Amino acid sequence: DTVPRWATVRRSGQGYTCDRHGDIPLASEVIQDEIIQNTEAVISSLQRLMAAAKPKTKRVIAAIPERHSFVKVLTLPADSPITENAVQIEAAQFVPYSAGEMFTSWVTIPSVGHEPKVLFGAAPRTVIESYLHVLERANLEVARLELESLALARGILPANYHGVSIILDLGTTRSTLVLVVDGIVHF
Repeated sequence: DTVPRWATVRRSGQGYTCDRHGDIPLASEVIQDEIIQNTEAVISSLQRLMAAAKPKTKRVIAAIPERHSFVKVLTLPADSPITENAVQIEAAQFVPYSAGEMFTSWVTIPSVGHEPKVLFGAAPRTVIESYLHVLERANLEVARLELESLALARGILPANYHGVSIILDLGTTRSTLVLVVDGIVHF
């Protein structure tokens, strides 16, 4: 079964503290292969979840399923300017979606030598739009959508992490490996 989870987080000193957390199980046919099949059931569950959590805000950060997202460190040609077009050309070699089928985001990252590097993420428009639709219909304000691997790394590893780690997320129906080098998700 798919289980939406929630947590309320507050600032505590220079970090954050999780005040409360919980989940509301969904029937397996409501979300299949991490694609929303029954919009109304998800909206109803989210509304129950918010009623149980009683958060002080309706702002949410939601994770996009790893199965339907793509993240990769891209190396651009040496001494080339980092532009949207240059990133999209390089990404087209690796991303299984056409440019019109996906939402993308990227950020420059430190590199050694003259080859510029960017952390590139993509997810299908249909997945992003379906998640946004349900969150908005549940009267939630979407502060940010994140790729699941990036959220996992940020949540597990300390700030300014240096070194190499592999995060293994074991689930009931799937498992995910996330390679993190010096705080940056590489795969």
